[in-house]
Amino acid sequence: MLVTGPDGKIVLVNELAEKMFGYTRDRLLGMSVEQLIPERFHARHTAQRHQFLCRPELRTSAGTKAVLPALRADGSEFPAEINLKPVDTGSVLLVAASIRDMTLRHREEEQLRALSIELERLVAARTDDLEQANRDFRATFERASVGIAHIGPDGRLLRVNETLCDIVGYGKDELLSLTFQDITHPDDIDADLALMHRVLAGEMSSYAIDKRFLHRSGEVVWSTLSVSLVRDSQGVPQYFISIVKSIDDRKRAEAELQKNKESLERAINATGLGMFDFYPQTGRAEWNTEMKRHFGLSANAATGYDVFVAGLHPDDRARIEKIVREVMRPGASGHYQTEYRTVGIEDGVERWIEARGRVYFDGKGMPVRFIGTTLDITAQKRVEEALRARERQLQLIVEANPIGVARGTIDGRVLEANAAYLRILGANSEDVAAGRLRWDVQTTAEHSMSDAKAIADAQAYGVSGLYEKELLRCDGTRVPVLITCAVIDQSRDLVAFVLDISERKRAEERIRQTSLHDPLTGLPNRGLLFECAARIFSGVRRAHKHTAVLYFDLDRFKPINDNYGHQVGDEVLKQVAKRLTETIRGADSVFRLGGDEFLILLSEIHDDAQAGDVARHLLWEISRAYYVHGLELTLSTSIGISVYPRDGQDLETLMSHADAALYRAKQVGRNGVQFYSEELAAKARQQSRIEEQLKSALSRSDFELHYQPVVDMHTAQLTGVEALLRWPNSHVGPDLFVPIAEATGQIARLGEWVICEACRQHKEWCERGLPPIPIAVNVSAVQFRHDDFAEQFASLLEDEEVGMGALQVELTETALMENLDRAIDVLRRLQEMGIKISLDDFGTGYSSLNYLSRLPINKIKVDKSFVQRIEHDSASRAITEAVIALGRTLKLEVIAEGIESESALSYLRSHGCSHAQGYHVCKPLSGEVFEEWYRAREGKACLPGAAVFVS
Repeated sequence: MLVTGPDGKIVLVNELAEKMFGYTRDRLLGMSVEQLIPERFHARHTAQRHQFLCRPELRTSAGTKAVLPALRADGSEFPAEINLKPVDTGSVLLVAASIRDMTLRHREEEQLRALSIELERLVAARTDDLEQANRDFRATFERASVGIAHIGPDGRLLRVNETLCDIVGYGKDELLSLTFQDITHPDDIDADLALMHRVLAGEMSSYAIDKRFLHRSGEVVWSTLSVSLVRDSQGVPQYFISIVKSIDDRKRAEAELQKNKESLERAINATGLGMFDFYPQTGRAEWNTEMKRHFGLSANAATGYDVFVAGLHPDDRARIEKIVREVMRPGASGHYQTEYRTVGIEDGVERWIEARGRVYFDGKGMPVRFIGTTLDITAQKRVEEALRARERQLQLIVEANPIGVARGTIDGRVLEANAAYLRILGANSEDVAAGRLRWDVQTTAEHSMSDAKAIADAQAYGVSGLYEKELLRCDGTRVPVLITCAVIDQSRDLVAFVLDISERKRAEERIRQTSLHDPLTGLPNRGLLFECAARIFSGVRRAHKHTAVLYFDLDRFKPINDNYGHQVGDEVLKQVAKRLTETIRGADSVFRLGGDEFLILLSEIHDDAQAGDVARHLLWEISRAYYVHGLELTLSTSIGISVYPRDGQDLETLMSHADAALYRAKQVGRNGVQFYSEELAAKARQQSRIEEQLKSALSRSDFELHYQPVVDMHTAQLTGVEALLRWPNSHVGPDLFVPIAEATGQIARLGEWVICEACRQHKEWCERGLPPIPIAVNVSAVQFRHDDFAEQFASLLEDEEVGMGALQVELTETALMENLDRAIDVLRRLQEMGIKISLDDFGTGYSSLNYLSRLPINKIKVDKSFVQRIEHDSASRAITEAVIALGRTLKLEVIAEGIESESALSYLRSHGCSHAQGYHVCKPLSGEVFEEWYRAREGKACLPGAAVFVS
């Protein structure tokens, strides 16, 4: 708002005027109004203002309007609408000018004019487009690849195109005379009409269905029908637009596919396979009938992942859900194979299911499809459980079986063993787990060939025959067993069935002993007499000593039987036997020959006097009173004595001579002793001479050791040597001077020299590159009697700086049997130190069979007297075989001494003897010559068949 005076000067302005023109109030006041109008309009404005002031009739109460350009302070112009009103103050006529910026209005008017022009252009263009669209629509309608029809609400066909005519086989005019019901299959009319009514009712705007049309020829044409409704501006239905596309080929293909699918499903169902097809992104799942059955569902039951989870056994649910999540994880392999249990959702039946499947992923790694199969393995699981139960039963049977059962490899490793097998070997399950049990290690060397044959038979025939052998227990002892083995499924595993026959063997031995002993008195009978005599004679013959045969019967025994009966007589005989057993020496033997006849073998005597002393002591013992059933009875006896070998070289001769002496004793008055006569003076003189020579030889160390090899019969390898004492240039053998040394107290020094010399030779051989060859030294009974013998022996080895295994001890039965309990203690101490023990001249000591099993020894040596006669003496063969069998039973090395022929070697080898010694192998050699002998055979066989050094 501006107020000007008659002169056109501004006298009043408001804030809007300031803003509109860009001047301050102070600047505007006093300014000529023409300054706010472009110069080109000054004259016009001045004339209009002058006319407004001068001609009142032109002024109205509403004011006078004019539109002129206005000028801002910055020189810019803008259109302004000016409304002038007079203001009469009484003295001066002022003009109030209301000014309105018309810039925006003019701009809008310009835009409106431009829009009007554009609208006129568009209307003209739209008219052209509509005409073109109509032409295009008609072309599209007619040329469309689908059938198109406009159908009135009453069902009449209003317009149709050629494609629809082709689909149903009618001409256009003919078709337009029909309703859509006329060309629809009767079974599809109701469904189509129901949908049309819903569209007419406004419930839906359109619909699409697969339906059947009737061809003019009467054939059915499958088509996809899409229908929408056209209404006018008031919503009144005008006509339906129906789009028809023939899907006859697709329907035939679908029918064929369905047929094939049904055939495939029948085939799959016949195999018992369930099938599932799961779409993780939509949750859609398809199961075949068999899959539903696996989850206890009926054929028409709904399926889905939730149903799958619900049907899983509670104990398997979390595990399977985790597996499914993992297999569908992006980046996973997608392969699915597992087993689980289901609990039938409808039937409650528990089933075992094996499932396999594959997950397919899209380009982003997300799972889009999961397909697979299921198989009911419940029956298989039941069979497996039954098999496991059967296996547990069999395991229990095997474990409870008293027969040892072990499974192992053919090369000897034991993989499994039952308690009986472990008990037989003295082992435990930890030994099996650690691989410490091996058949080859637990088998003694002499049975290796039997094992090899059994394994070959098992591989060839599935099972071997039964055979006996000995197994080495973990503690080194032997156990006799009956064994057979079988091969498992042609594999390299063997199963061995092992029966401990120790008790049977002991029973057999008891039977044998019973057959060799008198049932009344328990004394050895005539059957055992010859065996014991042969052993004793052999021992004393090697030692060039004597033994005596004491042959006697009971005087006045017949009256006891006659007067008091056989029961009393038998009791007397028992007491006599007891007194005889308690009276004789430990190494001697007493026999009952029958009736009241007895015989005593004195294992070793120095002279007739010794035998006479024994005999006289027997006279005294037998003559003491006997108390039987309240009776006091007395007896006497007469004893005849023959001395071996002076009076005979065999038992029969000696018995005959002793019997003759007995007869003589009875002749001279009974209750006496009579020798078979022989002079001993020459022998006494000889012993005295040798005694003196021994003293000198010991002081000068005139003795030597020769070494005779001991060889393994099976491997032909050297296992040790025996040190044999020699006295050069004396022409006296050890069997003569050793007893004299024992009798005269010189044996201790001589024995110590033998031990030290053997140690020296052992060290020398080792220093010269020979292996540590064990040397066996003979220890006399006198040496062995020392209480600290074991400690003295070990001390000598320590002093000589050799190991405890360097020397071995050989003892005769006589030395051991003098005091058996003490001998066992000494031998045990030696063994604990690592020193091996050999029992020398085995078979000649009459107590060996009774006490051998108690002795802690490692080896027995078959006396050469038996070995040298095995080729022509059946008794020697029998004794030798018995000794070998006994040694094997006790798991001892059996060494045959005195082998002098190949035939003897072969015989002993074939009967299980493990080691050989004798001139046929090699005669005793000096230490130096033995070294040459050994080097000549190093790495070669040491038995005949290779070159054997015997010179």
